[in-house]
Amino acid sequence: MHRQVRPENITGAASSRAGIALPADVLQQIYAATLRPDFWTRVMTLVAPLLGCEKALAAGIDRDHPCDSFTETIGFSPQAAVLLRGRDVTEDRIWQAARWLPAGTVCRTADLVSLEAAERGPLYQQLAGPEGLGYFIHAVLESGPEVHKSIGFLRGDADGDFTDAELALLSALVPHLQVATALARRVMLGDAARQEALLSIDRAGQALVVLDRSGYAIHVNRTAERWLARVDGIALKNGRFLFDSLATQAEFEHGLRQVVAADADSAMPPMHIDLRLSQVATVAPLALSLMPCVLPADRAVFPPGAGCLVMFFDASRQYDLPVAWLERIYRLTAAELRVCEALFRSADVDTAAEALGLSRHTVRSHLKSIYGKFGVVNQAQLQQQLAHSLHMLPPGNDVHASS
Repeated sequence: MHRQVRPENITGAASSRAGIALPADVLQQIYAATLRPDFWTRVMTLVAPLLGCEKALAAGIDRDHPCDSFTETIGFSPQAAVLLRGRDVTEDRIWQAARWLPAGTVCRTADLVSLEAAERGPLYQQLAGPEGLGYFIHAVLESGPEVHKSIGFLRGDADGDFTDAELALLSALVPHLQVATALARRVMLGDAARQEALLSIDRAGQALVVLDRSGYAIHVNRTAERWLARVDGIALKNGRFLFDSLATQAEFEHGLRQVVAADADSAMPPMHIDLRLSQVATVAPLALSLMPCVLPADRAVFPPGAGCLVMFFDASRQYDLPVAWLERIYRLTAAELRVCEALFRSADVDTAAEALGLSRHTVRSHLKSIYGKFGVVNQAQLQQQLAHSLHMLPPGNDVHASS
């Protein structure tokens, strides 16, 4: 831990050294562990001996869904387990530094913070010190504005710092650990958790219909059922959307074909269809939006075979984003929020710049920062992230007003 802090010591899994021999039996057991409820304990127990360790710590932080946060350890004293229960590990200096590293990064303690700074951290003083630990190697498995998952391995001063060979070995393991983590979460989600996720959209009051790639409805939530029951000119019969207007029917089917043909990297914003439908109490404009269902999160939450999300909005609010929610989760500035709103409305940088009265260069400068905060690399991915924020919290909710 006395080496000079150097950024070049930090390595990404994608650039790990070629030719590292990973034990086939260990990989097999890591993937087999995805089916077990003690997944993290099994993984740490398998990997720790490869790195000359007996102690390891895995932690997941989910700011938006705190119940999904976790801390698991092996090799520590019972007192350590009690200390860590319900503890926010990011209060520690080492974890604070590691939290903002991109997924796939592998590093040693001294690559992140100096020895003096590490020793001032509360977890170091309360956990590492009493346990006689001096060296730590850390792998970031998932990283985003609201979610962070890491696994770390620790050993005492007598064993010395982790070597470059051990750093390379963990780097080579990281892609497998990332895949296994995702598989384990899918297994743990199961049908019950998927239903709970869909119910959360119901409780938010967002009308949602999920179609398969042929346009057949495979999920209709209660709010959508109420909307469809109180309007004329649109119906869901035998799982298919039918409109009284032939022009609207043609527009819907054209939009559906485009949406189901989209992929995760396509620059497709949500397709909006403005309808004027008669409701029981009044006549008000209604907007229907079609969005591709292509992200990994979609496949985890929505029923198997989902190809398109259909959502209903008041026409006057169809382009409204949950501004306060985005500001809180992604730490956007006021200027970045305005750029997101303008880009979501137009899906075009030049049009957004003109609407904001800014130069194209200024908007693109804001986008670089926004991409980093959302964890995306292009406009298409940003558009999808913004679109999917709509079914998290619907228009009309007070989170649409910036605090």
